[in-house]
Amino acid sequence: MFNPSNTVDRPPGAVNYYLPTIPNFHPSMHCPLCTTEPGADPASGRPERTSAAGLSRDSNLTGLVSADRITRPPDRPSGPGDTGHESAAGLVSADGRPFRWCPTCWLVYYTGASYPNREEERLRYETHNNESDDPGYQSFLRRAIAPIGDFLHPGMRALDYGSGPGPAMPVVLGDLGISCSLYDPIYAPEKPEGLFDLITCTETFEHFHRPAESLRHINGLLAAGGLLAVMTEQWTDLSRFGRWYYTRDETHVCFYHHETFNWIAEEFGFKVLHDDRRRVVCMQKTN
Repeated sequence: MFNPSNTVDRPPGAVNYYLPTIPNFHPSMHCPLCTTEPGADPASGRPERTSAAGLSRDSNLTGLVSADRITRPPDRPSGPGDTGHESAAGLVSADGRPFRWCPTCWLVYYTGASYPNREEERLRYETHNNESDDPGYQSFLRRAIAPIGDFLHPGMRALDYGSGPGPAMPVVLGDLGISCSLYDPIYAPEKPEGLFDLITCTETFEHFHRPAESLRHINGLLAAGGLLAVMTEQWTDLSRFGRWYYTRDETHVCFYHHETFNWIAEEFGFKVLHDDRRRVVCMQKTN
């Protein structure tokens, strides 16, 4: 049974939308969200922006970043078992995988030899015990749409993007009179058609191998003024990255900060309606 207090068993969602003819995608050293190259000018030709905490986006990759400070780590290399301090080599997750922080969009992304293939992902997802008729699982998913409850009404057309092996969002939205279709590259691979008033991505963003492509796909499926509800645990302090339980899942390859969602909103034409800076972000398409 799904246990809301057991964070390890929370639903994994699905991998990102990329061609199934690429069974084992090789990560680029460029950021997969904004394509910034490590060590490159983070402005990337865009006007300089400053975070809500007053942090400049041109901070270099050797600094430790938190929601309210940048400090310099000890002068030592990172490696398996490291506590999360960042060096020129990047970050190391709790399970010893290499990552980098992008100073432009603040995404933390995997830089290993290759991402898990579809079969490896499927086997991992099926270790999670999340059933569509489990009240605890349904309650967990309601957290993704609760902040935009005033925007929801019967007759809306919704899509659960990255629905996983035990989709419960159709049940949750059905209680509100909203029909919900499914899309998942593994479990519901048929391409969704038409435009949707609401797209939910619960525990899915962290699995995107190519988040820019996935966001373009999502954006193209969302009607003007449509809503996007995202649930993914956000990083807040890179000095704790190597101890963060969320990095222990080998199918988690991208981690987002609230500044990442600000960047996404600006670049992809969204307005942030809600961001709890922990797990739930809700946006509205403005273009």
